[in-house]
Order: sequence, then C-alpha cells, then structure tokens
Amino acid sequence: MTTREPKIPRPDHPITVEPTGARVVVRVGTHVLADTTSALTLSEAGYPPVQYIPLVDVDLSLLTDSTTETHCP
Repeated sequence: MTTREPKIPRPDHPITVEPTGARVVVRVGTHVLADTTSALTLSEAGYPPVQYIPLVDVDLSLLTDSTTETHCP
C-alpha cells in the first residue's frame, strides 16, 4: 500500500462537499446500478468533481469486491 500525504482544505487547495441538487442515475449496460436524489458532489482544487452516492441507493447485488487502491480526502 502506498502512503500518501492527505490533502487538507485551505485557500490554495479548496475542497468542498455539497448536495448535488439533481437526480443521479448510474447505469451499467441495461442495469441501473444506482438511482438517487441524495448524491453529494465533492470538488477538489484542479480535479474533476466526483459524485458520492449513498449505499442505500445502490444495487449492491451488482457489485463485486475489488483490490483496487483508491485515495480520497
């Protein structure tokens, strides 16, 4: 596992989390993986915005375990 220095919100590296304010539907082929009006949008400095969806709004039967390492603030 790689060790990374966490990014801290500050004026030169803004990080915000806000309600998306719209319905978000995630499809994989013909399957609806997630459907929510409760998504949050994380915006961080120069990165594209990312949607976070509550697990209660995700069809967990369509997911599998992964060994992919991710890094989030």
